[in-house]
Amino acid sequence: HIRWKAFCEAILETLLHVASRTALILGSRTAALPHTRPIAFRLTTGEASFERLFATKAVQPTYEGPTGITTVLQQRLTEAGVVTANLTALSPFYVQSEPNPSAVIALVEAIDKAYEWTTDLAPLLEKQAEVTHATEQAAAQASELRAAITSLEEQYDRDHGVAPRPAEQSSAADALPDSSEVVADLEAFFRELR
Repeated sequence: HIRWKAFCEAILETLLHVASRTALILGSRTAALPHTRPIAFRLTTGEASFERLFATKAVQPTYEGPTGITTVLQQRLTEAGVVTANLTALSPFYVQSEPNPSAVIALVEAIDKAYEWTTDLAPLLEKQAEVTHATEQAAAQASELRAAITSLEEQYDRDHGVAPRPAEQSSAADALPDSSEVVADLEAFFRELR
């Protein structure tokens, strides 16, 4: 955690040693997304070839502020002339698993599709089922968490153009608490977990 520069130089040295001029950096971070919807991705690169490969629009790497090692590594490799992209899976902030198996599966599937590979996902699928079950149990026991998940599902569906089910249309807004209440309840829930 305190030797990022040395880490980045070691990766660069290895890439140059094996004559690789391309790097795909994989990562994961939490986001306000429900576990009941597909894992979202963020592709960060200045290279159009990666956009075509992953069939998604890339975000240009222009972020300034607090950052993680993947961003620092991407910048260092790009400076050295390595064609680089950062593929990040966005997973639900409330899922208690590190790493999140759903995020790992989504990354592997995206890579398999892009490079026409096939990877055995059986061990990851087992872990995913365990984590999903634990998350569902937690949601069943904590109404605040269930309400937050419902709110995230509705937001996800609105953002992706999915129409709400007829029964949900009339009562969904009335049934949900204010977002500040949900956040406060979630914070209290996570404090209790510790």
